[in-house]
Amino acid sequence: MKKQIFCAIPHSPAFDSCFPLLERLHQRGRVEPYVLLGRRLSKVEPRAEIALRNARLRYKSVSLLRLEVLSAIDIFRADAVLTHSDPRAYGGKFRPRDAVILGLKKPTIFVQHGMVQAGLHYGGSKPVWDFHADLMLTWTPLSDPHAAFFGTEVASRIRVTGLIKTDRLARSAAFADLNRELSHWHQRVLICHNFGFESPLYSISEQRRAFAEWASIADARPDTLFIVRSHRGKRHPENTALVENLVQGRPNILLSERHVGLMSMATINDVMTVVDRVITHPSTVVLDAIYAEKPVGVYNSTQPELSSLPRTETAAEIGAFLDDPHGVQHAEQIRALYGEISENLDIAAHEVESHLIGI
Repeated sequence: MKKQIFCAIPHSPAFDSCFPLLERLHQRGRVEPYVLLGRRLSKVEPRAEIALRNARLRYKSVSLLRLEVLSAIDIFRADAVLTHSDPRAYGGKFRPRDAVILGLKKPTIFVQHGMVQAGLHYGGSKPVWDFHADLMLTWTPLSDPHAAFFGTEVASRIRVTGLIKTDRLARSAAFADLNRELSHWHQRVLICHNFGFESPLYSISEQRRAFAEWASIADARPDTLFIVRSHRGKRHPENTALVENLVQGRPNILLSERHVGLMSMATINDVMTVVDRVITHPSTVVLDAIYAEKPVGVYNSTQPELSSLPRTETAAEIGAFLDDPHGVQHAEQIRALYGEISENLDIAAHEVESHLIGI
């Protein structure tokens, strides 16, 4: 009998992180995945359910109560749980589903969900990150798998797979239309930032400097469209005034926001289809851009692995990046480090299959 792996998908981050691996496991046929899909996600992003259906994965679209509380029976019956949010390490507010996993000591497989991630690359707010998962799949080797902020024996549970988080949603017809509407601009540039979302990493002074440089380059290049997007398109109170001042009187700056405007409810991959180049904080957006074949520049970066990418801190540096005819080439080292996604998914699937056999 095949081993069964259970996955709850309440929102887009869980879908983006877990679905590609679930799909590959199902294709290989050695493990049987079962998914509970949050009904709210199926409403706000119907393409997620379409992807599950097209992949022929066994799933149910369920209420929040069924997903968080009544999933206990699914967890009990499964041989293991797949998650992008470890129930112990990432448990903040009480979640019944996490409590059941911990209470049953259910074998758990954790997949990395961000390129710069608290608990894997830095300690963040916790002195110790103690993971429940007995198998942890990371995209690249960690710089220090024995770091002081890791709990006991975490390093022995880590397996490196290469990048496995990838876009599996169908292309949006609305964004194909928007792409045509924006075609008159000389260039279309996406600026992504984590200001407000990762306040411990970026000071208010860094935010002010960045917004001032963006205003400067927008003023200098009125024929270039700049699309500014915060983490997942969400607003953050600490920089509302900065955002408002940035767009004031600048018709060549648009906001990609979650609930309003031309790009409401857009995923990062939707926005990526309408731009020529990307400027971003160190984040998974770097990889989204690289694998979409978009030139990418970074700012506020201290990561050695990103040193081959153009630095885009100042208006002058941004201008040089926009004029670089060989922008894609700077990402070759990073793409080699993270590997090719289809091959990586087979590596990850093999690790999961081997692990489940030993349970």
